[in-house]
Amino acid sequence: MTESEYVELYQGERKRAIRNAAKLLGGGYQEDAEDCVQDTFAYIWKHRERITDPKEYLYSKLKYVGQSLLELSQPYDLCGTTEQTLTRAGIR
Repeated sequence: MTESEYVELYQGERKRAIRNAAKLLGGGYQEDAEDCVQDTFAYIWKHRERITDPKEYLYSKLKYVGQSLLELSQPYDLCGTTEQTLTRAGIR
């Protein structure tokens, strides 16, 4: 991936990626969503030589980063519990 391809990806996908991250994280996590996106773009740039489909990789990595953040933000005994289960239980 060249620098211009990276810039094009960043400019074209940043807002959508933030919306996706915010949706994944839920309400009240807008700043965390932006941080997840920044971390993901930084990772993509750092590993650009190995990434063959940057757009696909962006959303795959973003989902992983968001899920990791969610697991860290809940009590230890709930780690690994799905968002659906947490919602049903009234925790989220």
